[in-house]
Amino acid sequence: MLSFAYIRKLSGEIDLGIDPSSCVAPEWAAAITGALLNPVYQDAHGVDRGKQYDATGNGIALRINTTPVTYRCVTAIHIHPLSK
Repeated sequence: MLSFAYIRKLSGEIDLGIDPSSCVAPEWAAAITGALLNPVYQDAHGVDRGKQYDATGNGIALRINTTPVTYRCVTAIHIHPLSK
């Protein structure tokens, strides 16, 4: 279940929010997309923003974000073209 969807026409970016009550497992999402866990999950101020999984291929970058602290659910998926 989506909680939001943004399509940015100029940049070609697509941002999809996943409803927290759906609780899509990040391990499943990473497995089907080939995304790998990014080891950095705190912002510049040391605040836990959730884990991030990244994948690239065919000129596209994919980022999967999870819930902070528990990391149990996917909160958002970001898709954007790689710079040429």
